[in-house]
Amino acid sequence: MVIRNLTADNDLESYKDMFDISLGTNYTGLLFPSEKFPIPTENIFGKFVGGKLVSALFLVDYDIKLRGNKFRMAGVEGVTTLPGFRGKGFSKEIFTHIFKVMNERQQYLSVLFPTSHYLYERRGYGIADEQVFYQFDLSNIRKKTFPQHSFIPVKNFTTGIKQFYNECTRKFDFIALRDEFSWKLKAEQADFYFESKDVNEDTVGYCLLKFLKAHYLFKDPSNTIHIVEAFWKDRTTKHALFQDFLPSFSDQRKYGSVVLPLDENFIAMVYNPILPTRTIKVSSRIRVINVKKVLKQLSYSVSSFSISIKVSDPYCDWNNKTFNLYKNETQINVEETEHIDGQVDLVIDIVAFAELIVGSKSIQDLSEFPGCLVNSGSLELLQELFPKQKNYFRDFF
Repeated sequence: MVIRNLTADNDLESYKDMFDISLGTNYTGLLFPSEKFPIPTENIFGKFVGGKLVSALFLVDYDIKLRGNKFRMAGVEGVTTLPGFRGKGFSKEIFTHIFKVMNERQQYLSVLFPTSHYLYERRGYGIADEQVFYQFDLSNIRKKTFPQHSFIPVKNFTTGIKQFYNECTRKFDFIALRDEFSWKLKAEQADFYFESKDVNEDTVGYCLLKFLKAHYLFKDPSNTIHIVEAFWKDRTTKHALFQDFLPSFSDQRKYGSVVLPLDENFIAMVYNPILPTRTIKVSSRIRVINVKKVLKQLSYSVSSFSISIKVSDPYCDWNNKTFNLYKNETQINVEETEHIDGQVDLVIDIVAFAELIVGSKSIQDLSEFPGCLVNSGSLELLQELFPKQKNYFRDFF
């Protein structure tokens, strides 16, 4: 039994066969290594038993912004194990292996979009963000005319759209930093592209639309037009999109749909708040691969402090330590010890630590669970160091 990279053509064929058997050939929600989605062979890992591929996954290299700082990140995709070989720990062995690979590559964070939350929580991935899936009857929209905010069809992502996206997301946190390949992937998710400009020909909004054929959450998806992505400069542009532009498709589709952050107000734009679909789902999970490196690389709003954090991680031995985090006016330092005498400020498992770092939960939230023990005298400082965030991960790899 061995874990190695999938290098030969027949390796990838075996992987694709296993992928189709496990998930079904009509499953369109996942990407797979191909000419359109090239993945280096050194990023594809498989478990072989008697020369037969029985479990595999691949990594997608991304840069990500977290609490204002840039990190190298490894996205995990295509996780599958051949029926008949499940429950034998093969997936666990691959994850143990790739965590070591990520650490060696200085990819100190990992993100995935789970099909099984229980499985990936056991692997150390904490909840990163939640999203709301809305489906609504287009006739239910409170229609209103916005003559100064028309959305004009364009062939693809214009320079103005890309610049507008970068400006809109400049202050966002927990977001992938898009390169040209990322833009290409996003473009392939949509059927049509629309851009809105002001009187000075500056981009003030855009949206990507897709006529759905299937969707696991939405009623009558083939009669639904879906907003793949949309950004707007201000509330007026947002309302022009939803209350003027989108209802214009009512002759072609009965329903509209969109996925939005938890704090985005959509219900105010419809007459009847009872919608065909209004579902909150966890979108992504995040794992900290190297606690010391991440603590060192983060920014902290408190100018001077000292705090101790004891972490438990069943997969990454280098994280099973007590970390003493210090900051003064000139530098941040992290020292690690195997054991510490006396009381520490925070005792936390790797899942809860990931949720604290990404800000999906506050230290107050986490203190209610057994994976997090907080010294009451350190609670206020921890809240200042790791405030809760409004996360919404916009890129699916």
